[in-house]
Amino acid sequence: FLLTIGGAGAQKEIFAAIIRYLLPAVKKEKAALYVNVGDYRNVWDELAAEIDVARARAALKSAEREALGDAEMRARVARARGRLRAAKAEEAA
Repeated sequence: FLLTIGGAGAQKEIFAAIIRYLLPAVKKEKAALYVNVGDYRNVWDELAAEIDVARARAALKSAEREALGDAEMRARVARARGRLRAAKAEEAA
């Protein structure tokens, strides 16, 4: 499966739901999943924050994640979660 997400990250909740649904099949090697976010690192970080990162990390094999290492990936996800919380708080205000 190839999921292509635009730079604004619109509908990321829908993409997150699709990914969560496919992860068991990916883990069993019955499906392959490619997520294209283009040049938008922030979209990937926000998407990763939306899904269960532990399950995704176990199932998704990303060359970038391997190059960065788990500590950097966790730090990026934590920053993205912080941005999401801040945006939600701003919307509520």
